[in-house]
Amino acid sequence: MELRSLPLYTPKVPCESFSFDTSQFTLTVTSEWSLVCSEAYKVGLAQTVYYFGQMFGIIIFGILSDTFGRKRMFVPLTCVMGIFGIMGAYVGTYEQYLIIRFVIALTKMGKYRLGLP
Repeated sequence: MELRSLPLYTPKVPCESFSFDTSQFTLTVTSEWSLVCSEAYKVGLAQTVYYFGQMFGIIIFGILSDTFGRKRMFVPLTCVMGIFGIMGAYVGTYEQYLIIRFVIALTKMGKYRLGLP
């Protein structure tokens, strides 16, 4: 069996057109905003923004939950998360999508406390 090595540098060819497989999902984030080729980095950026939201949420709202009590923080955070979750279904631009993902992650992780003594 012969192993072939890939070249270290593969030249990038700009996309002129792209067709999406819609057999399983008719519309995805990637297909809605054509996040392929030179825009493919935006898929990973959305995930990074989500994790930053979780990180800030657990720090900020975790401390507030320890201070004011988890039950008092749980209800408002759940309401905000629900409202932004519904708004996410009607988002129009990629930038709005990033903001909504950040807020959802912020409020989701804010329902847990840090575990500080």
